Amino acid sequence: MPRKAKEKKGGRPVRPPKRPAPPPSSSEEEDEEMALIRGLITRMEALEKAKAAPSDPGAGPSGGGGVPPPKVPRRTRGSARSQLLTSISSRLEALERGLNPSGLAPPGGPEAPSAPEGPAPAPPVPVLPSPVDPAPDVPASSLPVPAASVGHPPADPAMPLVPGVGGSVAPVRILLCGHSLVFWAFKRASTSRWGSQLGFGRRAAVYWLGMRGMLWNQLLPALREHLDSFSPPDILVLHLGENDLGKRTGLSIVQQASSDLSLLQEWMPGVLILWVNWLQRRVWRNARSGLCLEKARRKASAAIGKLVIAAGGAVIHHPNVVARLPELYRADGVHLSELGCDLYLGNIQRRLAEFLGSGGAGRSSVG
Repeated sequence: MPRKAKEKKGGRPVRPPKRPAPPPSSSEEEDEEMALIRGLITRMEALEKAKAAPSDPGAGPSGGGGVPPPKVPRRTRGSARSQLLTSISSRLEALERGLNPSGLAPPGGPEAPSAPEGPAPAPPVPVLPSPVDPAPDVPASSLPVPAASVGHPPADPAMPLVPGVGGSVAPVRILLCGHSLVFWAFKRASTSRWGSQLGFGRRAAVYWLGMRGMLWNQLLPALREHLDSFSPPDILVLHLGENDLGKRTGLSIVQQASSDLSLLQEWMPGVLILWVNWLQRRVWRNARSGLCLEKARRKASAAIGKLVIAAGGAVIHHPNVVARLPELYRADGVHLSELGCDLYLGNIQRRLAEFLGSGGAGRSSVG
């Protein structure tokens, strides 16, 4: 008896659960949209009658004056909405042509010919603007580096052609490049008796490229950008590297200097490089031992000076700028005071005058 009841119970079919009915809200919203669209069409028909818009048999469903568009068999709600929206678009075009029979464009737009009878023309394809010329090269004085830089005199200054160095008829181009000492030297020279041209007048055109906080790895980018805007110099005065001491070894600085000097001679064939021997400092920032950095300063600067001389250049020494004279330095112990800056400029000016007065700025004139 329990076995038969089990078989009878197990043999009855199980009905699948009923699917949940779709929420009525979506269909109600679609009905409301359809009603709104039809109401817009009715309002446009009344507007057409009031304006007495001419019939446009080629305009699609709106042809036939104020007669409503013929009924089209409904397939889906989407197709019905599409047809009604097409009708609205056609009627709006007809009303626009009726209100603007002269074919003039709206205020602020270009004039256009009157629209012909028939289907509305396709909208014009937008014309892409032609590419503009690239922006001019940025001067080297505005390099995107944290350091500020010194401005240059006008490019290729108009000077009368006068006998120059080596029998040339153009002024010798001199570029002073380096860190903050060059930056402040330019500021001081501009207000001194020498002026930014260091008193050379028509004999030379002096350019300045000084950047505060400049490190050695900024040398090549700075000069590359300068050469993009200015002609290569005949004499290049270099003074940088002290800011790298304490952050890297003196040997690594010398090795990079050797590589960069060779590259500079490729960029500027025949250039005369003058190396400014590193100055003493009363304070070495972020240094564990000022004495160790002072020793590294002497060794590394002397090694770079030998590389420059071997390449046909020369060294500018500053024996009168020494750390034991505090009046030559500012309070930070790094930058030069006005008196120290005058000595610094005087040493550079006299060394440059030797080459300008020796009758040549090339390697053969170096002693």
